[in-house]
Amino acid sequence: MWSRGLAQCGGDILLEVPGVVRRNLIDYMSEQQLRRVLEQMDGADLAYIADDIPDALHNERLAMLSHEDRDWIRGVTELR
Repeated sequence: MWSRGLAQCGGDILLEVPGVVRRNLIDYMSEQQLRRVLEQMDGADLAYIADDIPDALHNERLAMLSHEDRDWIRGVTELR
């Protein structure tokens, strides 16, 4: 099921499942698959799962966002 939904709605799936399931799914994905899923997410989504994704990919995705979105995400994740 996961492999089929990955390309179309992987970002939505990661947001909807419990944290432990999300971490297992992320561990299951290749770096390229995870990169594609992260590209489906906006700043709020990235902030929500920031603790579960590898720092390198998180920072890579942040670099694609606007300056305002990056600052907002950093502020939100620092509060945790």
